[in-house]
Amino acid sequence: MLMKISIRVKVIIACIILLVLVIAVYFWGVTGILVIDILPSGATVEIDGKFVGDSPIRKRVFVGTHRIKIVKGGYGPLILRGIQVERGKRVEISRKLPSLIRSNPPGAEVYIDGEYKGKTPLPFEFQMGYHRVLLKKPKYVDVAKRFFIADMVMKPMPVFHLTPAETVYPVNISSKPAGAIIYIEGSRRGETPKQLQLPADRYPIRIFKEGYYEITDELVIPDMKRYKIVLKPIIFYGSISVNAQPFAIVYLDEQKIGETPIELEKIPVGMHTIRLTRAGFVDIKRKIKIEKNKKYKIGIKADEWLLEW
Repeated sequence: MLMKISIRVKVIIACIILLVLVIAVYFWGVTGILVIDILPSGATVEIDGKFVGDSPIRKRVFVGTHRIKIVKGGYGPLILRGIQVERGKRVEISRKLPSLIRSNPPGAEVYIDGEYKGKTPLPFEFQMGYHRVLLKKPKYVDVAKRFFIADMVMKPMPVFHLTPAETVYPVNISSKPAGAIIYIEGSRRGETPKQLQLPADRYPIRIFKEGYYEITDELVIPDMKRYKIVLKPIIFYGSISVNAQPFAIVYLDEQKIGETPIELEKIPVGMHTIRLTRAGFVDIKRKIKIEKNKKYKIGIKADEWLLEW
């Protein structure tokens, strides 16, 4: 009986020693330790595709190369490949989850501080300071927001909700001469030539250029794809009263007008030539600069005529 007990004890002791040896080999021979500390805390950690817990976490793994995936709602995923664990060594990983730029609907182009970065949903790691985020998507209104990153740990970014844009149609507006100011519904929209994008509707349009008559009209979109006008210059006038003794035939800029006395009305501003003729006498010429709304007088006395030789 004692012999049987002694043999049983020996077997138990042998099993215990073997178990200790296996545990020792596992802990010190074929494994290492991964310590994962992620900001913000509470992120889900997967090692080689298997869930191991939430960060911060300390996990003993087999020696070799491992793939770690860390995810948390509202943040971009963090994937670490090629993490090498050596026998009996401790590997510490301390990282920050990237921000996640999301839009509804997704697929919007993301521009950060004026530079294209990709499409939503987009993980992105911001540096501290001011940043401008612009989202663009066809058939939707652009959305822009300005953020100040004051801390290394950002809260989840809000979802950008995109508003469907009205269908717009191109209309090319031009004038001759160019450089006229365009007003649509009373708002200045640039100078001709100009292409505008407008939703379908009727729009009051006003075209203005200094020195020309103003144009007021209506744009009908999308029926009108081109709007082209010729501006008429505003012409100012003056007048000349011409008299000569005893009489004379009057020419204005070499065009016969009539005989003295005569009133010349609506003469455009600028330089003009008056020529008076009388048979047997030398022509008399006068150059006059006409100014706006001014009246000029030309009087020739009888003794001013010179006989032709």
